[in-house]
Parts: sequence; structure tokens; C-alpha cells
Amino acid sequence: ANADFASKHPETLKAFLRAHRKAVDFMFENPKEATKIWIKRADLKMPEETVLKTWEFYNRAAMEAKPFKGIEKSMEDAVEFKFLKRPLGKADVAKLFDASYLP
Repeated sequence: ANADFASKHPETLKAFLRAHRKAVDFMFENPKEATKIWIKRADLKMPEETVLKTWEFYNRAAMEAKPFKGIEKSMEDAVEFKFLKRPLGKADVAKLFDASYLP
């Protein structure tokens, strides 16, 4: 969410993030059922066994919204591709990410 939406709709954003966490919990607690739902809702054209294998590549820690991960690599890439002149300092990064909405 951008800062404008977050400031105008903080409870909506918090509710969305709580729902996201519940969805992730459901996926890991019920991988077969989650796979069936995923196949149906995304209209995937592959066997259930193939889709079910994707759970081997993910874990709850990797799906968590905090702590924020990968910021350093993203900044390295931004500098390399000339979106930034230099990596941002901690204070600048803190202005970009507000974890107060996370459950």
C-alpha cells in the first residue's frame, strides 16, 4: 500500500495483512487443500502433484512480511541500473517501510 492509502485506511490495511497471515497459515497447515483451491482459482493447467511440489520451495519464515528482507540487494540493483546514485541510509529506508500496520 502506498502511504496515502495507509494513512486514510489504516484499519483496512491492518485487516488485509491479518487476512494474508491467516491465508499463509492455512496454506502451510493444509497444503493439499490449498493446492486444490489454487488450481481452481488460478485455472492452472497442471497436475495437482506438480503444484503440490511448490510447497517444498517455500516456508513460513520466507513468507513473513517482517523483518523486511532483501532491501540491501534491491538497493545494489537500483544503483547498478542507475535508479539510485547510491544506496539509501537506514533513516531513508525507515521512511519507506512502516511495519506498524503488520499483525
